[in-house]
Amino acid sequence: MPIAPNAGFADRTVAPSGGMGYSSVAGSANPPCAATTVMTARHRDEAGAQSGGGSMLTITVNGKKREVQSAEDTPLLYVLRDELDVTSPQFGCGLAQCGACSVLLDGKEVRSCITPATAAAGKEITTLEGLPDRWAKQQHLSAAQAAKTLHPVQEAWIEQQVHLCGFCQNGMMIKATELLESKQNPSVEEIKDTFTNSGPSPHLCRCGSYVAIIEAVRFASTLMAKGGAQ
Repeated sequence: MPIAPNAGFADRTVAPSGGMGYSSVAGSANPPCAATTVMTARHRDEAGAQSGGGSMLTITVNGKKREVQSAEDTPLLYVLRDELDVTSPQFGCGLAQCGACSVLLDGKEVRSCITPATAAAGKEITTLEGLPDRWAKQQHLSAAQAAKTLHPVQEAWIEQQVHLCGFCQNGMMIKATELLESKQNPSVEEIKDTFTNSGPSPHLCRCGSYVAIIEAVRFASTLMAKGGAQ
């Protein structure tokens, strides 16, 4: 069903709201989808035909260097999900028009469905799975503390019970992290503007959890100011 670009944060007021479930807060357990698996295989076949085998590409994902065999122009989303089994970014539209596939690239949100893998070379990719370690490093936590720590954004999403179906929430949390790392205490209007206007398209939630998302960003801001979950 078509979704109007304006049917999102812009017209939402903040009021109590909640949802059900948060299984994807720390990273989705969804298996690689058939469509992206087929696409990755096609890219590999084409690369092999053109280059006689090609060379390995090294990218850094959540602090670890990973070698990948996909063609350099393979969308980063397919590399993450199908080759590296990093499944929190979701395939939503394939056109950078929904935000479900978002990851951080050197701290900036990008839509991995249109970002070629080669664009990530020499940069740090952070996905939902890597947010706890990102926070632990920023706070200089010990290994013991880091092992039982979630990022405040993840804690806030759980506390506010944001998830409905959960499919879009990877991108929402990635965007919230980018915002809160650059602005400690954003206003409601700044939150709406960030999710609506700061990327190639607004972040879309087909379940309409926008009010809960705004509340979660505000709560995460409070947690980050205190140094984490209280």
